[in-house]
Amino acid sequence: FFWFWFVMRAPAYIAPLTQLVKTSGHTSSYQSRYRGHHIVAQRSLNDPTAVVSEGAHPDEVQEPRSDEDVEVGSTPIPDQDNGVESGGTNDIRAESESTSQSVGLKLVDELAASSGNRGKGKKSRAQSGVIRAADARERLQLLVSKHGKGKALKKGLRTEASKEFTELIASCGRSGLYKLGLDAYEEAVRHIGMDAELGAAAFRAALSAKYFSTVKKIYESASQHGIRFPDNIYSIAVGGLVLCGRLEEGLAMKSKVESRGGKLELFGYNAIIEHHASKGDLRKVLDTLAEVEAVGHKVSHHTESLVLRAVFRTGLGLPGCLDWIEEHGFEVSRAALQAVLEESLSLNDRKGAAEVLELMRKHRKWARVRTYNAFIEHFAASSDIEGAMKTFKALAVANIVPTAQSYFLLALAAVNSGKRLGEVEDMFFQGASEGVQNTYFSYNTRAILAARAGEDVTPIYQEMYDEGFAPDDISFHHAFESMSLRPEKDMVTHALNLLSMMDRMGLIGSRRSMNALLKVLCRAGAAEQAVELYQSMVTKGVEEETMAPDFETYELALLACGNGKRMDLAVGVFRELEQRNIQPTVALYSTLVMGFGNSRDFESALGVWKEMKEKGLRANRTAYRRMVDACLKHPQGIAHACTTLEEMTAMGFSMDNEYYDTLLKGYGRARELEKVVARFRNINRPGPEVGEVTFGAVLSACNNEESLPTADEAIDRMVSSGKSPRSFAPI
Repeated sequence: FFWFWFVMRAPAYIAPLTQLVKTSGHTSSYQSRYRGHHIVAQRSLNDPTAVVSEGAHPDEVQEPRSDEDVEVGSTPIPDQDNGVESGGTNDIRAESESTSQSVGLKLVDELAASSGNRGKGKKSRAQSGVIRAADARERLQLLVSKHGKGKALKKGLRTEASKEFTELIASCGRSGLYKLGLDAYEEAVRHIGMDAELGAAAFRAALSAKYFSTVKKIYESASQHGIRFPDNIYSIAVGGLVLCGRLEEGLAMKSKVESRGGKLELFGYNAIIEHHASKGDLRKVLDTLAEVEAVGHKVSHHTESLVLRAVFRTGLGLPGCLDWIEEHGFEVSRAALQAVLEESLSLNDRKGAAEVLELMRKHRKWARVRTYNAFIEHFAASSDIEGAMKTFKALAVANIVPTAQSYFLLALAAVNSGKRLGEVEDMFFQGASEGVQNTYFSYNTRAILAARAGEDVTPIYQEMYDEGFAPDDISFHHAFESMSLRPEKDMVTHALNLLSMMDRMGLIGSRRSMNALLKVLCRAGAAEQAVELYQSMVTKGVEEETMAPDFETYELALLACGNGKRMDLAVGVFRELEQRNIQPTVALYSTLVMGFGNSRDFESALGVWKEMKEKGLRANRTAYRRMVDACLKHPQGIAHACTTLEEMTAMGFSMDNEYYDTLLKGYGRARELEKVVARFRNINRPGPEVGEVTFGAVLSACNNEESLPTADEAIDRMVSSGKSPRSFAPI
């Protein structure tokens, strides 16, 4: 028994010790510190577009059993304001950082109390059938040599050949090597022809890679050969299409399945419900739920949790969800409470989240690693590293082993906040030395930390690809977002290297990842590269809807041109939008105004401003600020800046101290003392803090005897505020 145990278990203990030796040399390079750690483990099972393991029911993959902990799928973190604008001002006024952190840290204490110290320590399990890229290529060459050029057909070995090709495609799919899997499919069709097994395996790979044009080709080829896939394959296809925003295509495929007497499995219906829930469309959710019951499917806990998300998003919130559970007989399952908790956190409703945690304690649905990860993700989205760190450390107190995704989300919080990066890096590598296995998330953790440190992450993703965990669109999105937080222009080279790698992999980037790349280009003022990327998105977006540009894309392209002082390119992009019958918004007009302001082209900025008003668009606070900034950068613009500020206040928008100073300086230069006095006396106490620039502007305007009372008042207020009048030249 001992020798049997030793043979089976020894590698699990030896590998961490080996890695500890490999990672003991502390260097500044993330790549060198982690090279050689090649423990293959299971990729997240909860990714709705991930390949379903052979023999697994799709709905079982979507809904983990309540007694198990699996990593949350690669859920995108909400976009952050990365400050890509140059010359603009951030208009978002968040709550006090210290207050927010204190509330957040108190919430972590509530979370710890909901764990019941009953967490199950569970490391990622190794997945069978995972293959390295080099091994996959070698196997493909051997299969082509063995069965190619009609050999399999001549020897009567077609069935055997089909099985071997199908197994290779499936292994590539499980490893994230979708492009290699589809290459194997093409070779198989060329040499032995298509059959149902080959088509189904390729169908899965194409869906997981989001190669929807390939999905259509496989589907059409199967139809031409009279091949009909099992209903579960079509269910996966419908679910993948719907969850990637291609609802109409998914519903069309569903109709075809039903027209042939087939039945969509629960996984497909859940995807449709999730899509409608994300839009807060409760009516369509309930219609789909009724259809689920009508075809004889049993409503699962996961399905109920999706319905509750829709209820929450209709504006009913937590009280509405609780009423719904009681009125419709839903079970208070962990899935239901987890869904409501995540919805509360997404709205930054920490009070609601605390109530959900209390319900979890009441119903003895103890918090598991997924619950903790939801909190870490929430803090990461808020750039709150303190809250994320406390939550992560609370895992150990609750006797819950952090997953690779836990480390990834913690790293994301550090990257977004720019704080405690070194500490998080050390924690991650310590976790690696203690046996946290090398997974999709651990590679992405290394990548975002390296990107935030200004390093080239291409070697990490190449290693990831070679080891059978191919980076996907979400991987590149997070890498680009991390790069966009750095001001160095050399990040452009790193970002474009990643884009080239995506092309080599055959990976079609989504709008979200391409917009993140535009942020990098925008911050560096790389106008030509930004416009080239934008035009590529326009072209590819015709076939791949998920890559078609949106208004964020347009704004980022214009910002990049403005920051790079290439307003000729900006005007070209702007006019091209009009030619495509896309009506520019106030945000796009004001972005163009800001670009002309950066180039000190006051006349052009003024012309764009007038055109915006002629189109009947009403300026918002950001637009006014950008116009004022553009005016102030030109010697002849001060008068128009004052006019714009007056209009801004008349529209009910408040002014910051700097704009009071601007207004007073403008009136002072124009020797309009009455307006200076009126404005100065309207600065109520304790209103905006009055700075030295404001006092200087008032005193500069007081240049005759009649204005001396105003000067005396200014001096009195200046002294009472603790400022010395000796520093002012006008006195």
